[in-house]
Amino acid sequence: MPLLQSGFRPGHSTETAALRVLSDILEAVDDGDVAALVLLDLSAAFDTVDHAILCRRLQVSYGLGGPVLEWFQSYLHGRSQYVRRGIFTSPQTWLTCGVPQGCTTACSRYSTLLLDRSPACDALITSPPVSTS
Repeated sequence: MPLLQSGFRPGHSTETAALRVLSDILEAVDDGDVAALVLLDLSAAFDTVDHAILCRRLQVSYGLGGPVLEWFQSYLHGRSQYVRRGIFTSPQTWLTCGVPQGCTTACSRYSTLLLDRSPACDALITSPPVSTS
């Protein structure tokens, strides 16, 4: 896992992530640099995991194939959902993305997509701030 990732790592939490961000901002300000913070809400991120992209990533980046990859594909393929409230039920919708409700591997599958990012992203995250003076 990337060094700066706090989620799904033992000994890391939202508290350690917040402390790291605060430390980086204070250090930049102390050095006379401009600091900016952009916050994104990824609370529904698991709902955006595309099944085809996930299976391709497992195959290309992690070398999964044969029965293992077929198991993942069969697990994700043919899933549907609907909403029921009282006596009313919505139409059934077939899923091409998202993770099944109650799935214990949801976090690790989402991380699989995130962990394979380009070195350019890592350079942006870990490079020192650019001075504006």
